[in-house]
Amino acid sequence: AGTMAATFADFDTGHTGFIHDAQLDPFGQCLATASADGHIRLWDVRKPEAPAFLTDLSAHCAAVYQVAWAPPATGVLLASASSDGTLAVWGRRASAPDAWHVVRQESLEQHGAVRAVAWAPGEHGAVIACVCDDGTLVTLRHLGAVPAGDGVVEQRWQAVSHRAHTGQANAVAWATPPELSDRALGMKGARLATAGDDGVRVWSWNEAVGSWEPEPVDQAP
Repeated sequence: AGTMAATFADFDTGHTGFIHDAQLDPFGQCLATASADGHIRLWDVRKPEAPAFLTDLSAHCAAVYQVAWAPPATGVLLASASSDGTLAVWGRRASAPDAWHVVRQESLEQHGAVRAVAWAPGEHGAVIACVCDDGTLVTLRHLGAVPAGDGVVEQRWQAVSHRAHTGQANAVAWATPPELSDRALGMKGARLATAGDDGVRVWSWNEAVGSWEPEPVDQAP
């Protein structure tokens, strides 16, 4: 007989709504749970039989549909997609590793609820893709830090919107980069797939024009 999976822990997360998503960080040490109550809760699962509550992230004002951890090379960052129409990026404070704050909150209310979110492979840099109720694909890219005067450093982000589906979009996933490297490739060779009410689409990044272009995909009728 095959090996059966074992349950290490069955615990109360403290959420007051349905749990829409649960994601382990790349090292399997921290679990993020996302709920219809609008909260994200983080858990220390280094001892999986006894998960320990770490903190509650509460910047959203409606259901959180999905969370995604950044690749290790990008940093200790968590992205969240919510029905309040925002995409949030969370990070740990350098002065207090147990304290988290919103690094970036992108308002996409004009596109409806944000249904799904995914980080690009680390070779492409700090880039997030999300899809929305109206079929829009949004790519949020961190451009770096620039001085803003009086010793203040401002983090620059760039959002690119693209109509990927005629109806609701429900999922997004990145392809493995064209080459595995320790150096940043930028968006060169970036590809991703989206799923919506009208089917599945595959997209390639056109660096020359700074937008996504569809690839041909054969779908059963």
